[in-house]
Amino acid sequence: MVLKIINYTVRSLIVVLGIAILLGYILPPNVDSQLRWVFGIVFILFGIYRLSMYWTQERRYKFMDDENE
Repeated sequence: MVLKIINYTVRSLIVVLGIAILLGYILPPNVDSQLRWVFGIVFILFGIYRLSMYWTQERRYKFMDDENE
C-alpha cells in the first residue's frame, strides 16, 4: 500500500513539475517562452502517460490475481 502511494505521488509530481515550468517557476526568466512551453507540455504529457500506465498495469495485475483464485 505504501508503494502504491509513493508511485502515485512521484508520477503526479512530474505533472506538477510540468505545470511549474509552464508558469515560469522552475526555469529562469531569460529562457525563451516557446522552449518553456515545450518542456512544460512534455513533462505534463509524460506524467499523465506514466500515471495511466501504472493505473492500467495495477488493474491488470489485480484482474490476474482475482482470476487465479
